[in-house]
Parts: sequence; C-alpha cells; structure tokens
Amino acid sequence: MKKCAFDPWTLWHLKDYLSSNGRYRLPKNLEQFVEHIGQLSTKRRKILKKGTSFFRARIGPHPTKRQINPKDRNTLLPIKSYSGDEIKVPPFDKIKAGRANAKGIGFLYLASNEKTAIAETRPWKGSLVSLVRFNLMKDLSVVSLTSKSKNVIPLFWLPFSGGINQCQYVKSFWAQIDADFAEPISPEDSEIDYIPTQILAEIFREYRADGIIYKSAMQNTTGYNLVLFDEGSVAQDLNSPKLVKIKGVSYKSEPYEHPTLKILKNALKGMYS
Repeated sequence: MKKCAFDPWTLWHLKDYLSSNGRYRLPKNLEQFVEHIGQLSTKRRKILKKGTSFFRARIGPHPTKRQINPKDRNTLLPIKSYSGDEIKVPPFDKIKAGRANAKGIGFLYLASNEKTAIAETRPWKGSLVSLVRFNLMKDLSVVSLTSKSKNVIPLFWLPFSGGINQCQYVKSFWAQIDADFAEPISPEDSEIDYIPTQILAEIFREYRADGIIYKSAMQNTTGYNLVLFDEGSVAQDLNSPKLVKIKGVSYKSEPYEHPTLKILKNALKGMYS
C-alpha cells in the first residue's frame, strides 16, 4: 500500500515548535509539511451555494443594562437583540485571537443552524442570547474538515496499528485537525495555543479557500461551524435578529476511557463476534 508522505507525529512536532519557537520561521521539514497540508486541502473543498443561510449568536444584551428612552426620560427602551455592527466582526482594536484568526485579523465565525450558534456561545440558564441570520452573497469554496466516517483511528495511534497506508493517514489526519479547530476556547488558554490552527487557516487561505467548515464540540450532533475569511461574502438578514432566553443547560457525562482503548475493544469485539 502507498505510504503517507509524513509520519503521524509530524503534526505534533509542528504544534510543539509553534508553541515554543514562534510562527514566522519553520524548519524546512515543517515548512514542507505545512505546504503539503495546503495541497491536501484542495481535495477537501465543498461549495456553499449563494443564498445559503448561517447563523451568528452573541450573549446579551444584559437585561439590567437598559438604556433610558430619549423621548421619555422616565422610561427605559425595550430590550432588543444585537444586530448590525453589534454582531458583526468587532473593530480591529477589539478583535481577540481565535482558533482561526490572529489578534486584529477579522474572520467571521458562523454556525449552520440556530441551535449550534447558541451552543457555541456557552450560555448559562437565564441568560439572553442575540441571534442573527447571515446569507451567502455568492458561491463559496471552503475547506471541509468534517467527515462522516466513524471509528477513525486516532492519528497518534497509527504508528502502532500495524502499518500505515495513505487512506488511513488522510482520514486520521483530517479528523485530528477537525478536533483541533473544534476544541472550545477556554479563559485559561494563551494566544500561543491558537497558533497551530491559525497557521493552518492561513495556508488554506493561501490556497484560495474562502473559509473552513469544522465540527462543533458544543453541539456536534446537529450542525457545524463555519469561519469565513471575508465578512463581505455574507449579508446580514435585517429582519432576522431575535432575542432568546436560555431555559436550561444540560450536560451528560460518563467515566473517561482513552480513545485507543475504545478502538482496541471494538477491534477485539469484531475478531471474536
């Protein structure tokens, strides 16, 4: 079988290097690896048709921060959903680093449906969330990191799986990148933690992608996320803004089991069933 161009550890070597040495000068082997990712990404393109709707959510406004009605100083203005500039990409000086964008670079993060958009804001019970629909102004070619394949072997387990072929590598490789983009941002994260996925976003953009589709770790059963490199490729539906109140938040849990152990169990089950 055809062997993969890079071993499965190369992605971790890249992450480790970027996290400890910066993003501007890569060793030749890692520079070639990033270029290889760009080339592979052209085979994972998906066309999003003009007019397709996506959603963006933002927590707020807070019910206690109501403004005084200028026409009647004794009354307060009604609470309305954020819309227009309030829910677009923030101004340059207020753009924080994200999974795909460096600080000050304005990418637009959207979701494929309302439920996913709301979940991505990680709201709490009783909070208000503003929700707006955006429509594509033209056909877009985006890199799709998501896959319908199930039981994909984790990338780090491939060296121990008895030989790596190109098909296995590609599936596991993109599944890992998808997971990296989907990983929720924590207040404890440093901007350095975002550099690996930011580099990947840059190489996708360099290969003329309009954006990236990746799974939602917050609501991964019903939708996906979309980050667009150009906010001008969508138009806000001015009639769509609405305000919703979160009635409750539910979490499910189970004892932790390492992914490789699950795969081994499934493999043994298949051998003896």
